[in-house]
Order: sequence, then C-alpha cells, then structure tokens
Amino acid sequence: MIHFLDEALEACIKSDAVLSEQVALSFGVPNQEWIASLTGPAINVFLWRITKDESRSSSGMIESQDPNGGPKIRRAPFPRIALSYFVSAHAQQVADEHFLLGQVAKSGLANKRLPDEFLNEDLKEIDEPYYLSLSTEFPQLSMDFWRSVGAPLKSGFDLRL
Repeated sequence: MIHFLDEALEACIKSDAVLSEQVALSFGVPNQEWIASLTGPAINVFLWRITKDESRSSSGMIESQDPNGGPKIRRAPFPRIALSYFVSAHAQQVADEHFLLGQVAKSGLANKRLPDEFLNEDLKEIDEPYYLSLSTEFPQLSMDFWRSVGAPLKSGFDLRL
C-alpha cells in the first residue's frame, strides 16, 4: 500500500507543483552518490518515518454514506498510519532550490488531502481520505537527516501523509 501512496504523491507533485520537465523527482535516499549522479535540478521526497497515526486510528465499525446517500457501515481500517517524507531540492543555485521547495510546499498546502484523481483503485477501495500537511513536529530534522545520510546540509521540510 505504501508504494501506491508514493505513486499518488508523485502524481500530485508533478501535477500541482508546476515543475519543468527538466526537474527530476526521486523517492530514493538523497545520499552523496545520488547527489553526485544528478545532471540537473531535482526534488527528493524521501520516506523517512512510518508511524501509527494516533489522531486518526480507530477500530470497530464506521458509519458513512453510500453513493446513493444511504447509510453505509464498514469495518474501520486499523491501524491508520502516518508517512513522513523529507522533501529537499537540489540545483546549482540556492535560489533555484528555494523556488523548487516553494512549489512543492505550495502543492502540499493547496491539497489538504491527496485528490482522488491521483489514487489508484486499491487506495480508493479503502474509502478513506489521505491528508497532507507540513509537519512542525521535528525542528532539528534537517540537520539530523543530512548527517544520517552522509550528505551536505540542504534546506527541506517534512511532508506528512
């Protein structure tokens, strides 16, 4: 399921961030080797943390509406998870990196949830919203993150799905 969410997030970013076709988008580890292999500007969206979403986890039954407006009772998915992606931009100029980060942040803020158009049938079948937010939970994330992957310090933010 996580790979389906990666695909949906990638489609959302490509669609809404208004990125040039020359900007690469990667979900791999942004380590020294990856950075050295870049031939142009790139955005990296690295899944660094998977946790149980305590704010939304539930069990039992959930009542909602079916497409005809009638009641629909189904088993609640358990547990709900939160995916934390560290988003960074890589370019020749810092101003270009900041522009790219701004475009992705704007996309994340404009879409409080992943639009259904980017979800595949498996994700739609779960019948749950997939919320997007910029996290403020980890103020030291950038320095610790770059130290752990052995790459030079870059600006970035934590995108939570």
